[in-house]
Amino acid sequence: MNFVKHPLPADFLVQYLKLTRGELVALYKVSQSTVNRWSATMPDDAKAAHALIVKAARYGVDPHAFKRPRPMPDDFTVNFRRMTKAALVRHYVAGMATIIKWAATTSDDDKAAHKAHVAAVLVSSQALAIASAKANREARPKPDKPVKVSKRQSPGRGVTWGHAKAVPIPEAKADIVSMAMRALQRIYAPVYRAETVAGKAAIGLFKVGRMTMTEPELLALAARRAGFTFSEGFAG
Repeated sequence: MNFVKHPLPADFLVQYLKLTRGELVALYKVSQSTVNRWSATMPDDAKAAHALIVKAARYGVDPHAFKRPRPMPDDFTVNFRRMTKAALVRHYVAGMATIIKWAATTSDDDKAAHKAHVAAVLVSSQALAIASAKANREARPKPDKPVKVSKRQSPGRGVTWGHAKAVPIPEAKADIVSMAMRALQRIYAPVYRAETVAGKAAIGLFKVGRMTMTEPELLALAARRAGFTFSEGFAG
């Protein structure tokens, strides 16, 4: 299916210099692409004038205000000390080049105050961004972490052995159990009371090499592997 292109209206240039493209679409009852095609044929000075029309319509001001140099407003210095250049552009409905030109005429103190305000705005913006990112992270559900199960034998929940070493048995505690431990120390290393490393949670348990055992198991192992007898425990 072939579409017939609308020819350029005879009065388009006149209307182009006083209407926005949206208004041209409504006036000629054509599509935006047709108006864009017609606009592309306009001379450069007409395009520049039309750009001012569009800019004036965006800010709701007189298009001629953009054509002549604007004097610096009386309150510009006060606002320059407490506003960023982007905020000044919006406040005075002026271009960035105009704001920069006005700013160049201010004093060094005014420029320093403006610079300090811009730095404070940047710090505040960064703080808000960090807080927002933190809030987003906290709002997202965290995946459940797998529970690590230690392969090392321990006397109870939350108790770890660490790097234990054999603890000498005091002579004052040379009872049957201590004598059995001494007998096992000739075969296993280390041999010690578990509580000396793991604390109260391991009271009543013993470490013999890599094994953890109770007192009866210790005595039975000493009798079986080291030939320990109860008579040795009572000797001397």
